[in-house]
Amino acid sequence: MTRFSYFIYSLCIILFSVEVYSQIPEKTPAKYMKEADEFMRVEDWESALAIYIKLLTQLPEDGLLNYKIGVCYSKSFQKDEAKFYFEKSLEILGEKNIEPEGFNYMARIYHLTYNFDKAIEFYTKYLSTLTEKDSKKEIVKKELQYCVNAKELMLKKQNVKIENLGPVINSNFPDYAPVISADEAVLIFTSRRDDTKGEGRDPEDNLFFEDIYISNKYNESWTPPVKISDNINTDSHDASVGLSADGQTLFIYRDINKGDLFSTRLIGSEWMEPAPLGKTINTKYWEPSITISGDGNIIYFASDMPGGFGGKDLYMSRQLPGTFGYGKPLNLGKTINTPEDEDGPFIHPDGKTLYFSSKGHYSMGGYDIFKTELDSNRNWSEPENLNPPINTPEDDIYFVLSADGKHGYYASAKPGGFGDKDIYCIQMPEKEKPKPVIVLKGFLTDKENGKPVGAKIIVRDNESSEIISITDANSVTGQYLVVLTPGRNYGITVDNPSYLFHSENVDIPNLDSFDVLYKNIKLQKVSVGTQIVLRNIFFDTGKSELRKQSKSELERVFNFLKQKAEINVEIAGHTDNVGTDENNQILSENRAQAVVDYLIKAGISPTRLQARGYGESQPIESNETNEGRQQNRRTVMEILK
Repeated sequence: MTRFSYFIYSLCIILFSVEVYSQIPEKTPAKYMKEADEFMRVEDWESALAIYIKLLTQLPEDGLLNYKIGVCYSKSFQKDEAKFYFEKSLEILGEKNIEPEGFNYMARIYHLTYNFDKAIEFYTKYLSTLTEKDSKKEIVKKELQYCVNAKELMLKKQNVKIENLGPVINSNFPDYAPVISADEAVLIFTSRRDDTKGEGRDPEDNLFFEDIYISNKYNESWTPPVKISDNINTDSHDASVGLSADGQTLFIYRDINKGDLFSTRLIGSEWMEPAPLGKTINTKYWEPSITISGDGNIIYFASDMPGGFGGKDLYMSRQLPGTFGYGKPLNLGKTINTPEDEDGPFIHPDGKTLYFSSKGHYSMGGYDIFKTELDSNRNWSEPENLNPPINTPEDDIYFVLSADGKHGYYASAKPGGFGDKDIYCIQMPEKEKPKPVIVLKGFLTDKENGKPVGAKIIVRDNESSEIISITDANSVTGQYLVVLTPGRNYGITVDNPSYLFHSENVDIPNLDSFDVLYKNIKLQKVSVGTQIVLRNIFFDTGKSELRKQSKSELERVFNFLKQKAEINVEIAGHTDNVGTDENNQILSENRAQAVVDYLIKAGISPTRLQARGYGESQPIESNETNEGRQQNRRTVMEILK
């Protein structure tokens, strides 16, 4: 089924009706023309077009009729058809007999079909018909500038592969606003299909109301999409506008007030009832789009609230510590925002690369997609156009990008699609990719029975002790995903009140390429004999003084013992086999004692703590490799009672 199948289907039905009507002898061409003109007046382009085409068989050289057909086609996605009929009307009527608005229609069609010189010619002619006070004058000047920009941008056209996601995802109805998880495992998008929840149509455009759909990637293919949840989809408009890196927090747009943003969380296998983001974000103005940083701490959103640079501006807001609320929004400034509209922000999981759409920067028509980067001084770089063929003379908006930077997703009304707007995947050019990040993912299970376990995943920077992110492993699948930026040493704690906490250390050097780390974690019940390796307690080589990077882990142990007042523990030190047995034994004892001393000083009773050193006597890996020796140098906590 082609892109225009639904349009043509409707057209055929209407043509059939016209065929029936044509059997009524008293209905003259003039009456048909009057009827079609009325459809055109109320912007029912399909009905008008069906009658005009019927009349064309009788009046093929009617210049005005050809012009009207061109206007109707210009309102569809058949721009080449519009151009054909406009040019035919011009040939028949001549320029002197074309109404001024016709120059505007023709300029627009030439613009959209990449004939920029002709577009400039007809925009200029149209401009000459307008008075100085006509409000359209500035709009036409802007369109002229877009055409000039487009000619220059086409010289920078890149060899980029853009693929339609195919009939599994796309329908013969509008499909758009895709959002993806960082690992591209989840795709959520908006569609105006005929199975919409309320089965109703919006009287504004006679299209079905928006619903949200979800698809999952399985064996490198997308599963057939399904409506996401009755908790999310309503009888009115519901649109997907943002998704967290782990795919478990979804942001949606609803036509409430002037247009507000909501969030919902996937708990197990159920999406919760969406909640509005609150009055700090949702004003009495229009907030149409949002994105969230990979660590979940910052949102970027669009709003036309007063006090900006004009039209819709982009803003950022930080999550308030210990809450689900957000602080006062900050305008991203004049480097990003213009007197025109900015919309559709997407912050890459690296936290530094922002993609957004703008009508006010160096665009080739309507919204173009731009890229900007945050420098070490927290300043945004001058936005760069992503260039053709990613950008087109039409509106290009709601672009998102995978964590590895390889695949961009957006919706576009390209010829040869399946119906109206379709969702496409872009093989991103190297120069447009963001800085590399690391995706850490895996599954949490119960060590005894192997069943999935839900838990909080807390990521800290060991150097600063700053909490980088807090997220949840899914309680049904046990799956988790966090995004880490290179150049840091991370302490990762897995916390479920029914289990002993789990500690991991992840050291990420500065990298030149994206990577995925897989780490499945088995959680243990709190019982006598259970051991946990405290992977984020650090000592200098050959020394027993605790390094400052150990602070977060030590606080975690302290909090655990404070919460479990009935428990006594042994803190055990272990070494590798470098050095003498005697020195390693003493070193391990001193290191264990250093941890115990910290806990006693923090307020834990000495009667609950034992320090013991095992030297090199209990290796868990071979001492023949650096990696093995690193694993053997460890501090272990064991439950005694």
